[in-house]
Amino acid sequence: MHKAHKKGSVSVTSDRGWLRLRWKHQGKRYTMALGMPDSAVNRQIAQAKAGVIYGDVLSGNFDPTLEKYKPQAEQTDQLTVVELFQRWIDFKASSLEVRSLEKFTGFQNHLAEYFKKRSPEVVSEEEAIRFRDWLLKRNSPLSTRERVGWMRSCWQWAFKRKLVTENPWVDVRVKVPPKQKQPFTRDEIRRILAAFESPELQHYRDFAEFLLAVGCRPGEAIGLRWRHLSPDCSSIWIGESWGREKRQKPTKTGKA
Repeated sequence: MHKAHKKGSVSVTSDRGWLRLRWKHQGKRYTMALGMPDSAVNRQIAQAKAGVIYGDVLSGNFDPTLEKYKPQAEQTDQLTVVELFQRWIDFKASSLEVRSLEKFTGFQNHLAEYFKKRSPEVVSEEEAIRFRDWLLKRNSPLSTRERVGWMRSCWQWAFKRKLVTENPWVDVRVKVPPKQKQPFTRDEIRRILAAFESPELQHYRDFAEFLLAVGCRPGEAIGLRWRHLSPDCSSIWIGESWGREKRQKPTKTGKA
């Protein structure tokens, strides 16, 4: 193991019985899981790998993607990031709505563009943060937070099945700035409802007034049935929604 004070020194460490490498380069901390259990023989292999990385750092040939440091045989045998995500989708497919499946499938294009054929094992926390920042340039903070959450859940699922040795997404967060929500004024409500008095729209007038009064999602309003109202119509239970699939389904949050 290289001494900690050396420039670009690479340390061999063990995390829950699995070997990984840690080092710092140009102010960034790197962690690379090796996919090998901690043993005397594997530590020698890890030490050799640490020497290669250390040499590249000193010579200016360091590969920040870490792909260079994965043996070619391992790269072909292991899952790619895109394939791992697809396995996670397949696992969840039976409990997902069509719209969610469409979003997951669309997100795979981003994964393929960024990670290409890389293995999940080369994705360190630093690489996960770089991917988050890459996403932020293409999506809103709210959408990026959702997608990083998918990656965190995917790796958590994969870790339980021993497909990966760690979850680099655990501490990756996306800050979403709060937005001030300005409700309609009474005058704006009056003018909105007045527009629904026209012959072309009057059949939607009661529906529009209900949405303005209750504040539920349109799909939740469309999904209401008489059984969801109390006998005197003084209270409403909202626990279902009418989806694009033309059928009743749970609310977006899964809560009533």
